[in-house]
Amino acid sequence: METILSNIYFFTLKACVLFGFLFFIRNKKYGYLHTLPFFILFIYIIEKYGEYLINNHKQNVWLYNYSSVLEICYYIWVVSKMYVNKKYFKIAAIINVLIIIISLVNIIFFQGKQGFHTITFGLGSILVIVSCIYYYYQLFIFPSTTALYKQMEFWVVTAIMFDFTCGFLIFCLNNIYYNKISEKIWPIIIDFKDTISITFYLLFIIAFICKIKKF
Repeated sequence: METILSNIYFFTLKACVLFGFLFFIRNKKYGYLHTLPFFILFIYIIEKYGEYLINNHKQNVWLYNYSSVLEICYYIWVVSKMYVNKKYFKIAAIINVLIIIISLVNIIFFQGKQGFHTITFGLGSILVIVSCIYYYYQLFIFPSTTALYKQMEFWVVTAIMFDFTCGFLIFCLNNIYYNKISEKIWPIIIDFKDTISITFYLLFIIAFICKIKKF
């Protein structure tokens, strides 16, 4: 069911794709961050296809089971590319491999057969948050002469940290109180999730503007 916030969410997501490709065209220095516009476009396609499946009374949980694994691994990879100590980048790569293996096993043989892979998604979300926390810790160890608000990396990590932290709280709420939540409360939870997603992509837009405008 479409709501004002869901429409704003898709508008923000499309705007983020646009600003992402403006960044891609105008800046050639950030190799790994150049993948970000393409990944956001991928998320947009997933969201529209998921909406199409629901509108046609088809199951879309399988779609988000697999796409969520890719999302977790991609964001861990992006954040780890910002680490000064490359040893931690290698550790993040190993973690990603383990996440993929464990998540696929859970999706194919266990939770994914009935619904969403909550256990492995929760574990992956925690690892994304930890990877972001280490980035912030790194800022204190290796301070930069450039103001944080001018750094694209800072806004990217802030967006990821915000989304997965807030999303994880909702995730825990859903799993603990799923059967106790009134049907009247669910629209509020969905609106809250849309608000988080809108803020997430607005922060990405700010990150792209940092390099497009170079302020």
